[in-house]
Amino acid sequence: MKYSCSHCQCEFNSKANLAQHENNSTYCNNFAYIVFMCKKCYTSFHTIKAIQSHFSKCLLQNDKQSITIELEHNINKLSTCKKYSRVLQNLKTLRRSYLNYMSLVEYRQFIIQHFKRIEEEFKKRETKIPRFHSKVLSSLELRLIQYKKITTEIAQDERDFLVGIIKTKALFTYLNSYFIALFPISDLRSCFLSKIVKYDNKYYFRKNLKKNSWILDESLDYFTRVFTDEFIAYCISLYRDIYKRVFTHNKFIRNMELHSPLIEYDCNQILYNIFFILNNAIFKEFLLSINCQQLEEAISISKDKKVKKSLKTLKSTVKLLYDNIEDKLLEDFIVQCHKKFDI
Repeated sequence: MKYSCSHCQCEFNSKANLAQHENNSTYCNNFAYIVFMCKKCYTSFHTIKAIQSHFSKCLLQNDKQSITIELEHNINKLSTCKKYSRVLQNLKTLRRSYLNYMSLVEYRQFIIQHFKRIEEEFKKRETKIPRFHSKVLSSLELRLIQYKKITTEIAQDERDFLVGIIKTKALFTYLNSYFIALFPISDLRSCFLSKIVKYDNKYYFRKNLKKNSWILDESLDYFTRVFTDEFIAYCISLYRDIYKRVFTHNKFIRNMELHSPLIEYDCNQILYNIFFILNNAIFKEFLLSINCQQLEEAISISKDKKVKKSLKTLKSTVKLLYDNIEDKLLEDFIVQCHKKFDI
């Protein structure tokens, strides 16, 4: 029969040996009244052996589950901690990790629900904090929930994180998401490659594995037209939505980028992507290109191809971004954008 120490769980062959251990083991007695906590899942244990046994299981825990546990732990701190800035920063970092497991649409819904939880915890505090959206949510999250009073560009650490997301989990759906207001279409190239190259169960372009390049065939024209129609429709909708949140209307304003970083960065990025996609020659070369060098060569070679047709389509598209923009003003604006974007 074995006898175990209640503090360290060590086993002994007799009661006498156990008693001797309990009387003489300074190490064991020192830890007799200490509670051990796992920093990953915040579970408490009363013995060293118990927490050591727990580690082997906890470290194998699903990452998403670990994030959820840490989020709950930090949220519960908000109502009692003296200084909450560090806790709010931890929550921002933890929330962002969820983008590894969900789409931007799902993430937006999660942010809205999570913000309500934080508000509930702050209501328990004696001091009230008015208008703390910008303290609680990151610049990306404020954009996703369509917060009106955004005064900063998206933070660099968030941008770097999203670049990592695109590299590891490039989804075709990102091309119809807020990503197009944050990145040029060339940075989202892998989102095209990740898509199964089918449309209505027919192949429209195929890959030459030997040369590591895309083979142009007649069907690429159809894919380009279908994608462009859907992409431009989403760009117009997103652009008008952001613009209206800044100005409360969609009337054209000169020097609009001076009024808000949402116009200067986000709307300008959408405009660039519209100009890029509507240049049919450049867009095709882009789809067929493999590396950035080839893409730059394609742009320089294809700049003057089909200019008249592209300009006509471009005018009608840009006109849809604003209400009642005059033709002369529209032409001047397009010339200005061409110079700025060099497309």
